[in-house]
Amino acid sequence: MLKQIILTINDIQTERNKYDSDLNGKTYDELLEKYESAVMMQHMRMDRRINSREYEQNPDFTVIELRNAQ
Repeated sequence: MLKQIILTINDIQTERNKYDSDLNGKTYDELLEKYESAVMMQHMRMDRRINSREYEQNPDFTVIELRNAQ
């Protein structure tokens, strides 16, 4: 969960600028209390995206049919 909190902080420009490399000495519990709802919202958005099958096409891959050589 700490990784998600740090990613959330990094994604929000105004929050990113508030912290130093030590997260201003904040404890995990303090960060969790402040950012838990934002992390949960990101999870919910990702779940909805996955469940609705809204995937982005990756242009780096091409699907080709492999025919049996017999």
